[in-house]
Amino acid sequence: RVLTAAHVVSDAMFVQVQRSVSHFPSDKFRARVEGVCHDTDLAVLRVETPDFDDIPEMKIADEASLPSLFDTVHVVGYPIGGDSRCVTEGVVSRIEVVEYSHSLRHCLALTVDAAINSGNSGGPILDKATQEIVGIAFQKLSGRGVENMGHGVPTPLIHRFLRAVDDGRPVQLPSLRCEYQVLENPSIRRRLGMVEGKHTGTLVTRVHEVEGEPVLLKPGDVLMAMDGHDIDCHGHVELYGRRL
Repeated sequence: RVLTAAHVVSDAMFVQVQRSVSHFPSDKFRARVEGVCHDTDLAVLRVETPDFDDIPEMKIADEASLPSLFDTVHVVGYPIGGDSRCVTEGVVSRIEVVEYSHSLRHCLALTVDAAINSGNSGGPILDKATQEIVGIAFQKLSGRGVENMGHGVPTPLIHRFLRAVDDGRPVQLPSLRCEYQVLENPSIRRRLGMVEGKHTGTLVTRVHEVEGEPVLLKPGDVLMAMDGHDIDCHGHVELYGRRL
């Protein structure tokens, strides 16, 4: 099986994979898409050939632990084409929710300062110390004044995707179908009847109705917790040992 990015195989009529020519012959092999999640920009391929049996499987880091800031990572891929793999090195710069350019969904992501360019998409981000996969490269920020900001899908989303594919369950991310605003202003919190030091949360400002799927939330509601995790007035929760 080959784990990659969804936008790498999106709209493809057929998919071929090729091993690094620095270690293997340059033959290409037909692969089929086993599963794809456009929300988190992940896809998994199945290569039906014994020629791949001698390639050792890489280990994905535990989903309950995220890398720490300043952890050194290696990004492996084929930037701007090429036949031999390329490795760049950097550190984990940030871990937060960002917009995924492929789906325009907001999801958790790693930010690394290792070079990520076109051709790195779908390649692993490896922890230098353990050589375990801590992310899958999928995009970089570009623009005036922006440097060394590449993003990777973190292990919680990778494990969730692979479990769903193996179990035959939907791989898409759920959605509350609502928009919200943070409640930094204490006057707004008092107006909503929230007790200072006791109540926290975010204000629902708009809901998106879908025919046949009613939304239980309504504008004016305050989201105070989700799945047992308290939501603070900035929209953050304590998860995986950090505030996200």
